[in-house]
Amino acid sequence: MEEINKKRKNERRVVECFDTSHNSCPSKQQTKNNLSINSSHLHQRRPQLLPTFDGILQQLFSLYTRHLLVDFYPLFILFPILLTIFLGFGFIWIEQLTILDAKLLYTPKSAFSWKEEEIFSKLWPIRPNEFVPERTFQWERFVYLIINGREKQGGILPNILEEDYLEQIEFLENDLPSRVVIKLLNGWKDEILINRQKINGISMEGFGKDGLLRFEDLCLNWNGICSRQTGIIQLLKKRHELQSQGIDVTFPRANTRGNPIYLAFNIGGVSTFAPINDTIKSVKGMRLWYFLRSDTPQFDKMSKAWEDAAEQFVKKEWSDNELIEAFKYFYCLIEAFKGQCKTFT
Repeated sequence: MEEINKKRKNERRVVECFDTSHNSCPSKQQTKNNLSINSSHLHQRRPQLLPTFDGILQQLFSLYTRHLLVDFYPLFILFPILLTIFLGFGFIWIEQLTILDAKLLYTPKSAFSWKEEEIFSKLWPIRPNEFVPERTFQWERFVYLIINGREKQGGILPNILEEDYLEQIEFLENDLPSRVVIKLLNGWKDEILINRQKINGISMEGFGKDGLLRFEDLCLNWNGICSRQTGIIQLLKKRHELQSQGIDVTFPRANTRGNPIYLAFNIGGVSTFAPINDTIKSVKGMRLWYFLRSDTPQFDKMSKAWEDAAEQFVKKEWSDNELIEAFKYFYCLIEAFKGQCKTFT
């Protein structure tokens, strides 16, 4: 290093001594003064905008390699291992600190949607055992099937009120709750017992007693009766009989002279006998809903498992039906960005 520095000094002197007028070389003191003046001018011309740590790091690395690395090389191996173990303790809390909620992850804290959700939760809360779909605004986990008859020639959808379409829809509507079951994992029941949560009015002794969970165990319900579309299907099937008794099956509401039943939520592609009256003439499609609980993390996990099982069941059992086809939409607002809510046909 010393030899290199000497060479640099000599080169500087040679440069300073060279001059177009061929004057003699200045003295050593003059050279020092010139160098200091030039260096000060250079610093004034080129201010250091981005300070670096090159010099400090160079000194630290020099001390490290000159003393510690040579004499205490076991520490060179041991210290990184101990540091890794110490920092690795942070993984104990990784599940608590990891944000998987898409709403929390992508919605700013100042967003008005948080205030909106709070208002809805207070004024229109979801009560698992007092659930009416029309009285709530926040359905966080549910499954629904969009049903229509298979297209005829020319791409025309048939009227599902005719022939055996309603029979098939009724059979499908009952098929999922009665046949789709999932295994009750030990951890789920233990968590529910610890938290002492009420299970749809069923005693804990009967909940999953055969090791299986059914739709009735997980559904949003009214006093133990799950919210389903059985009544709507029966209303459409017996519409002529009801009309003969003075109960009009009209659209968008039926039985307007008594307790009205809102039908537009469930049926679509409707035509009526207007302008004569609003009695339903034909229906092209219908939606079947299966509302599931997600009010606790335990129920959310179980409902998600039932959704997956229902998806596979409909794919396997109903994809090749000759009369109707079902467009299955499995939705979960909280996990919308995790690929766990699927749309398929």
